[in-house]
Amino acid sequence: MIPNWNYLVTQYKYYNLNNLTKYYDSFNEVILDAEKSMLDPTAILEYMKWGYILSDRTIIKNIRRTPWISKPDGEQWEHSLINEYNINNISDESTLINKFVALLLDEISKFLDNKDSIGILLSGGMDSRICAMLINELINRGDFKGSVVGITWGDENSRDVQYSREICKLFNWESVVLPIDENILLKNIDVAAGYGAMASPIHLHNMVGVSKLEGLDGILAASYGDSIGRAEYSGMHISNLKPMAEKKLYNKELLLNKEMVKIRKSEAYNDIVDYYYNKDEWNGRTEFDYQAFYMRNKLQWCMDIINEKIPLHQLFTSPEVYQFIFSLKWELRNNRIYEKMLKLMEPRLLEIPWARTGAIYGSSSTRPLDSYKKNFHEYHRWIRNDLRKPIKDLILSKEIENTGIFDMDAIETIYSIYPKRSKEGLNIYDEWFIWIASISKMIKTYDDNLLVDELPQSSRNSRLNTIRAKFSYNILELSQSSKLHLYNLKNKFK
Repeated sequence: MIPNWNYLVTQYKYYNLNNLTKYYDSFNEVILDAEKSMLDPTAILEYMKWGYILSDRTIIKNIRRTPWISKPDGEQWEHSLINEYNINNISDESTLINKFVALLLDEISKFLDNKDSIGILLSGGMDSRICAMLINELINRGDFKGSVVGITWGDENSRDVQYSREICKLFNWESVVLPIDENILLKNIDVAAGYGAMASPIHLHNMVGVSKLEGLDGILAASYGDSIGRAEYSGMHISNLKPMAEKKLYNKELLLNKEMVKIRKSEAYNDIVDYYYNKDEWNGRTEFDYQAFYMRNKLQWCMDIINEKIPLHQLFTSPEVYQFIFSLKWELRNNRIYEKMLKLMEPRLLEIPWARTGAIYGSSSTRPLDSYKKNFHEYHRWIRNDLRKPIKDLILSKEIENTGIFDMDAIETIYSIYPKRSKEGLNIYDEWFIWIASISKMIKTYDDNLLVDELPQSSRNSRLNTIRAKFSYNILELSQSSKLHLYNLKNKFK
């Protein structure tokens, strides 16, 4: 019923808590089949606090996604667990790399079987570069005789686009570059709404455009490369990450109804503490929380848009690969793994700079070697300027106010001041506001299937509320700046 259920990435289905044995392929199917549903305040609190929805929740109370690496067993779930974690200290780096490469080649080969033309989501990063290297290895061995298309999106003058073109040129592959602009971002509000608003529209890029490409039998992606090979989540190594449950609620709920937060916050923490594996015995619980919640509920959810039209496989996710990698000591999962792989198999790829820095991967210098743009988009400009009016109309709508989940005075106050105080680049407010806009659109889309929960409404148009919102905004800004400063200092003196 659930293909490849024991992969880190699978086709996570949806179900209604009122019927635990009926599964749906999409959010649209399950919500339209339900009699009446309500928004889940806990899920919304979780996204505002952690940046992704926890456990198996969706934004709708009675609708769930099938659990991480699990398959149904009656009304229970059979879970694929990792037996060994962070204990296998292989001293021979060559042995480690050779085994890792062999497992990855086997994983790709299984996906490429009976396919004549494939695409690869190719950026200027290292993960998709490793994927490209392995595909080319299979071609050189004669194990894959089909054609390959490198697929990228964004600004033509960005590192991602330019470096991906260089990789395609190196391997004689076709290169397809899809645009990203303010109109595509605006449309992504509707797309996110139709898929249940599990994540902000800024994470959808041009996945709709990819799903419309013709002549492809499948697409390979490598979003899991950072977390598997380098044990890195949002730029931080797992050894530096605290367990999710240790993160306290401070001011990240500043756009939410304060009474709702008081009622729901314990439920949010329980979603971490009570998730299906035995956390007292499983010493990998912090990393697996990030895999089950961040990687699955946010990053992979977006890829479902492509997978609905064209079969998509995320490399690094087969049981053989993750069982081996998770058994390794943390110290062995770092940037050197990929650098050594490339030196061994395709050193020419190391001559193309890394999009994150613009410098050669593994070098001591982080000075960019060219003038290409670091970012492939200008989401912050489009959200704050070009799309300001349509976003404002959505976030200050009756649909949002009637939920009782949000603090409308805080939304109005902070939306008016944050663009003037924000620096260049995307920030948390950009993500929040366009995500709330997608919730508004989702309510409009599924209006006949949604009810409003009975939550205590916060008073409107209060001067005290405005002052409180500005104060909370300033506190959050100060804390964010302090965290960034400490993070930069820590990396500087490593």
